Amino acid sequence: MMNLKDFVDQCTIMIRMLITEMGVAGHYNFFFKEGILFAEKVYICNPKPEMNKLREAMRTHFRKFINTELV
Repeated sequence: MMNLKDFVDQCTIMIRMLITEMGVAGHYNFFFKEGILFAEKVYICNPKPEMNKLREAMRTHFRKFINTELV
């Protein structure tokens, strides 16, 4: 089983890709930190998450910020 640090390291590429895909690179630091926090929370609840589901959950989480914080 992967430890938290390894899991977060694995998630960084996914987080960077989501930031680019969603067009929020101008707010990179905010979304990167939020993505790391989100990944940590997911890992704590389920140390073996399915990565595609995690990606979609993170995309939904980012959209909430786009709709509320960046408007």
